[in-house]
Amino acid sequence: MATPTVLTYVFIRGKWYAFPDTPTAREAATKYQGNIDSLRTSKPVGVLVDDRTFIERPRSFWPDVLADAEGVTGDALVNPPYNPVQGPAPVTPAVVTPAVTPPVTPAVTPAVTPAVETPTPSGGNGGGGKDYPNIDPPSRRNTSGTFLEGTNIKSADVNRFLRVNSGDAVYWENRIKNANNPNDVLFELAFNMGNTFGARPGDRDTGQGNPFVGKVQSGQYKMTTGPTWSQQSVTTPQAGETDMYYTKDTQGRVTGQVQGKDWTPSRDYLKQFRHGQWEKGDFEDKPTVAEAWKTHHMRHAAEGLGAYRGLTVSEKADKVAAINKRYNRMIGLDT
Repeated sequence: MATPTVLTYVFIRGKWYAFPDTPTAREAATKYQGNIDSLRTSKPVGVLVDDRTFIERPRSFWPDVLADAEGVTGDALVNPPYNPVQGPAPVTPAVVTPAVTPPVTPAVTPAVTPAVETPTPSGGNGGGGKDYPNIDPPSRRNTSGTFLEGTNIKSADVNRFLRVNSGDAVYWENRIKNANNPNDVLFELAFNMGNTFGARPGDRDTGQGNPFVGKVQSGQYKMTTGPTWSQQSVTTPQAGETDMYYTKDTQGRVTGQVQGKDWTPSRDYLKQFRHGQWEKGDFEDKPTVAEAWKTHHMRHAAEGLGAYRGLTVSEKADKVAAINKRYNRMIGLDT
């Protein structure tokens, strides 16, 4: 018999968040430097609880960085306003004896066997599409061109990496062309490329670690016109406005970042780049973060922004050399 999941709550960066189960809450507390001691299965009372960001949201949708709660500073970012384990004093509700209603024998209606209809994939709004056509093995899958029309995604890659019973390049091309929100279909397509199921039988596929989902989030897979998936996601009210995603070119190199209007770098995020806070090679296991730092400073140097404003050509060249030297040391290269 399967163990039922229990909603779990944990305090992260000045705010209570709800999670579908305890392991997920513990993972988020670790990822975003939350208060692991605040983890609880009873809902905190007297405070606002964010039950939108992580409930029914695959890990592949999780932001790279979680912003501090608005207006919260200091110790309040780490410790909730009251003891997270004990909480306020419990209140015992009054016991009400319900009135007893005599049983009523319902009328019996003869069962009718409904007509069986073959479900068809939905493509009008980017949702649905769970009953994909079976076009297997991959040698049977078709293409209509080098790329899926309107995207930079190669048809051959789609046919090669799609899971079984997931259609082919032509099917997904038609879904994208007929969708009100093509970016939703791109994400659904990426979710069905590659296999990211857990190692244990019955593990749920969340998309976490799926490189094709990462390509959509970083803009490596995108529509040729209109916003990328991440540009659209961070403008979604009360959903993505506090999120941040790194953008990459087709070679996987970080080119910048996309962030919602309410995203702000946490103090811990900025602190990690300061002199004295890191040693050579500390960013070797997180090169994306180091590349984002380098890209930010290179852009400011090129455009003469911030600390690079008003520099001479020679001074700017020295700054650029210093940026490259520091970046190489961050990722463990000899300088």
